Amino acid sequence: TQYPFPFGMAQTNRLVAMSKAIVYAKVYVHVVCLKPTELGRSIRNFNTIGKFDGVTYSYSPGTTIRNKNPVIRLFHYYFGFWRAMLNILTARGKNEPRVAVIGVTNNYRYALLILACRIKNIKVVHERSEYPFLTYSGSFFQKLSFTIYKKLICSRFDAMITITRALSNYYKPFLKSNAHEFLLPIMVE
Repeated sequence: TQYPFPFGMAQTNRLVAMSKAIVYAKVYVHVVCLKPTELGRSIRNFNTIGKFDGVTYSYSPGTTIRNKNPVIRLFHYYFGFWRAMLNILTARGKNEPRVAVIGVTNNYRYALLILACRIKNIKVVHERSEYPFLTYSGSFFQKLSFTIYKKLICSRFDAMITITRALSNYYKPFLKSNAHEFLLPIMVE
Protein backbone atom coordinates (compact mmCIF):
# COMPACT_ATOMS: atom_id res chain seq x y z
CA THR A 1 0.00 0.00 0.00
CA GLN A 2 0.92 3.64 -0.33
CA TYR A 3 -1.42 4.60 2.51
CA PRO A 4 -0.56 4.95 6.21
CA PHE A 5 -0.72 1.86 8.39
CA PRO A 6 -2.09 0.99 10.94
CA PHE A 7 -3.63 4.44 11.52
CA GLY A 8 -4.87 6.57 8.67
CA MET A 9 -7.69 7.33 6.32
CA ALA A 10 -10.64 5.35 4.95
CA GLN A 11 -8.41 3.19 2.74
CA THR A 12 -6.27 2.38 5.79
CA ASN A 13 -9.35 1.35 7.76
CA ARG A 14 -10.46 -0.90 4.89
CA LEU A 15 -7.00 -2.49 4.72
CA VAL A 16 -6.95 -3.03 8.50
CA ALA A 17 -10.38 -4.69 8.41
CA MET A 18 -9.45 -6.95 5.47
CA SER A 19 -6.14 -7.90 7.07
CA LYS A 20 -7.70 -8.66 10.46
CA ALA A 21 -10.30 -10.90 8.80
CA ILE A 22 -7.56 -12.86 7.02
CA VAL A 23 -5.56 -13.17 10.26
CA TYR A 24 -8.75 -14.37 11.98
CA ALA A 25 -8.83 -17.16 9.37
CA LYS A 26 -5.35 -18.14 10.65
CA VAL A 27 -3.45 -16.85 7.61
CA TYR A 28 -0.29 -14.76 8.03
CA VAL A 29 -0.64 -11.20 6.70
CA HIS A 30 2.17 -8.72 6.14
CA VAL A 31 1.20 -5.21 5.04
CA VAL A 32 4.03 -3.35 3.31
CA CYS A 33 3.89 0.45 3.12
CA LEU A 34 5.91 1.37 0.05
CA LYS A 35 6.60 4.97 1.01
CA PRO A 36 6.68 7.19 4.09
CA THR A 37 3.18 8.48 4.89
CA GLU A 38 3.51 10.77 7.90
CA LEU A 39 3.89 14.52 7.51
CA GLY A 40 3.99 17.53 9.80
CA ARG A 41 2.63 17.55 13.31
CA SER A 42 -0.08 14.95 12.81
CA ILE A 43 2.17 11.89 12.93
CA ARG A 44 0.25 8.80 14.02
CA ASN A 45 2.48 6.01 12.72
CA PHE A 46 5.94 6.03 14.28
CA ASN A 47 7.06 2.40 14.00
CA THR A 48 8.58 1.16 10.75
CA ILE A 49 7.98 -2.47 11.75
CA GLY A 50 5.28 -3.78 14.02
CA LYS A 51 2.14 -5.75 14.68
CA PHE A 52 -1.36 -4.36 14.93
CA ASP A 53 -4.25 -6.64 15.96
CA GLY A 54 -2.29 -9.65 14.71
CA VAL A 55 -1.32 -8.01 11.39
CA THR A 56 2.40 -7.64 10.74
CA TYR A 57 3.38 -4.45 8.94
CA SER A 58 6.51 -2.67 7.76
CA TYR A 59 7.52 0.50 5.98
CA SER A 60 9.95 -0.64 3.27
CA PRO A 61 11.78 2.74 3.03
CA GLY A 62 12.82 2.31 6.68
CA THR A 63 10.96 5.42 7.85
CA THR A 64 7.34 6.53 8.28
CA ILE A 65 8.15 10.25 8.06
CA ARG A 66 7.84 12.06 4.72
CA ASN A 67 10.87 14.28 4.30
CA LYS A 68 10.38 17.93 3.32
CA ASN A 69 13.17 17.65 0.76
CA PRO A 70 11.69 16.51 -2.59
CA VAL A 71 14.90 14.68 -3.57
CA ILE A 72 14.83 12.61 -0.38
CA ARG A 73 11.09 11.96 -0.85
CA LEU A 74 11.80 10.70 -4.37
CA PHE A 75 14.60 8.50 -3.04
CA HIS A 76 12.27 7.04 -0.38
CA TYR A 77 9.58 6.45 -3.02
CA TYR A 78 11.88 4.37 -5.25
CA PHE A 79 13.96 2.80 -2.48
CA GLY A 80 10.84 1.59 -0.67
CA PHE A 81 9.43 0.07 -3.82
CA TRP A 82 12.66 -1.68 -4.81
CA ARG A 83 13.22 -2.96 -1.30
CA ALA A 84 9.73 -4.47 -1.28
CA MET A 85 10.41 -6.05 -4.68
CA LEU A 86 13.68 -7.51 -3.41
CA ASN A 87 11.85 -8.94 -0.38
CA ILE A 88 9.31 -10.63 -2.66
CA LEU A 89 12.04 -12.12 -4.85
CA THR A 90 14.23 -13.34 -1.98
CA ALA A 91 11.56 -14.61 0.44
CA ARG A 92 11.95 -18.29 1.31
CA GLY A 93 10.13 -20.87 3.38
CA LYS A 94 7.24 -19.84 5.59
CA ASN A 95 7.80 -16.13 4.81
CA GLU A 96 7.34 -16.65 1.09
CA PRO A 97 4.09 -15.00 0.00
CA ARG A 98 1.46 -17.00 -1.88
CA VAL A 99 -0.81 -14.06 -2.68
CA ALA A 100 -0.07 -10.35 -3.14
CA VAL A 101 -2.91 -7.87 -2.84
CA ILE A 102 -2.07 -4.68 -4.70
CA GLY A 103 -3.95 -1.43 -4.23
CA VAL A 104 -3.90 1.54 -6.56
CA THR A 105 -0.52 2.59 -7.92
CA ASN A 106 0.93 3.41 -11.35
CA ASN A 107 1.41 1.17 -14.39
CA TYR A 108 5.18 0.99 -13.91
CA ARG A 109 4.74 -0.40 -10.39
CA TYR A 110 1.89 -2.70 -11.41
CA ALA A 111 4.02 -4.21 -14.17
CA LEU A 112 7.07 -4.77 -11.97
CA LEU A 113 5.04 -6.17 -9.06
CA ILE A 114 3.20 -8.53 -11.39
CA LEU A 115 6.51 -9.64 -12.95
CA ALA A 116 8.08 -10.31 -9.53
CA CYS A 117 5.00 -12.26 -8.47
CA ARG A 118 5.02 -14.33 -11.67
CA ILE A 119 8.70 -15.20 -11.13
CA LYS A 120 7.85 -16.46 -7.63
CA ASN A 121 4.52 -18.06 -8.63
CA ILE A 122 2.55 -15.68 -6.40
CA LYS A 123 -1.10 -14.96 -7.18
CA VAL A 124 -1.82 -11.27 -7.82
CA VAL A 125 -5.04 -9.72 -6.53
CA HIS A 126 -6.00 -6.14 -7.31
CA GLU A 127 -8.21 -4.20 -4.91
CA ARG A 128 -10.24 -1.29 -6.32
CA SER A 129 -12.81 0.87 -4.57
CA GLU A 130 -13.12 3.52 -7.30
CA TYR A 131 -13.44 3.70 -11.05
CA PRO A 132 -10.01 4.01 -12.70
CA PHE A 133 -10.99 6.93 -14.93
CA LEU A 134 -11.12 9.07 -11.78
CA THR A 135 -7.34 8.62 -11.60
CA TYR A 136 -6.58 8.74 -15.32
CA SER A 137 -8.39 11.81 -16.62
CA GLY A 138 -6.99 14.80 -18.39
CA SER A 139 -3.87 14.86 -20.54
CA PHE A 140 -2.97 12.64 -23.49
CA PHE A 141 -0.43 10.77 -21.35
CA GLN A 142 -2.97 10.09 -18.61
CA LYS A 143 -5.42 8.77 -21.20
CA LEU A 144 -2.66 6.59 -22.70
CA SER A 145 -1.81 5.32 -19.21
CA PHE A 146 -5.49 4.52 -18.65
CA THR A 147 -5.61 2.50 -21.89
CA ILE A 148 -2.46 0.59 -20.89
CA TYR A 149 -3.98 -0.10 -17.48
CA LYS A 150 -7.24 -1.45 -18.93
CA LYS A 151 -5.78 -3.42 -21.86
CA LEU A 152 -2.45 -4.71 -20.49
CA ILE A 153 -2.38 -4.51 -16.71
CA CYS A 154 -5.89 -5.67 -15.71
CA SER A 155 -5.58 -8.82 -17.79
CA ARG A 156 -2.63 -9.92 -15.64
CA PHE A 157 -4.49 -10.03 -12.33
CA ASP A 158 -5.56 -13.40 -10.94
CA ALA A 159 -8.40 -11.81 -8.98
CA MET A 160 -10.12 -8.49 -8.42
CA ILE A 161 -11.66 -7.22 -5.19
CA THR A 162 -14.22 -4.46 -5.69
CA ILE A 163 -16.44 -2.52 -3.35
CA THR A 164 -19.63 -2.57 -5.48
CA ARG A 165 -21.30 -4.79 -8.06
CA ALA A 166 -21.14 -1.86 -10.53
CA LEU A 167 -17.33 -1.75 -10.19
CA SER A 168 -17.14 -5.50 -10.60
CA ASN A 169 -19.18 -5.26 -13.82
CA TYR A 170 -16.98 -2.40 -15.03
CA TYR A 171 -13.74 -4.39 -14.62
CA LYS A 172 -15.01 -7.77 -15.85
CA PRO A 173 -14.30 -7.14 -19.58
CA PHE A 174 -10.68 -6.20 -18.82
CA LEU A 175 -9.84 -9.21 -16.64
CA LYS A 176 -8.61 -12.54 -17.94
CA SER A 177 -11.36 -15.11 -18.38
CA ASN A 178 -10.38 -17.24 -15.37
CA ALA A 179 -9.82 -14.30 -12.97
CA HIS A 180 -11.77 -14.52 -9.72
CA GLU A 181 -13.99 -11.64 -8.68
CA PHE A 182 -14.75 -10.84 -5.07
CA LEU A 183 -17.24 -8.25 -3.88
CA LEU A 184 -16.20 -6.72 -0.56
CA PRO A 185 -18.59 -3.88 0.35
CA ILE A 186 -17.81 -0.91 2.58
CA MET A 187 -16.67 -2.18 5.97
CA VAL A 188 -16.78 -0.81 9.48
CA GLU A 189 -15.24 -2.16 12.66
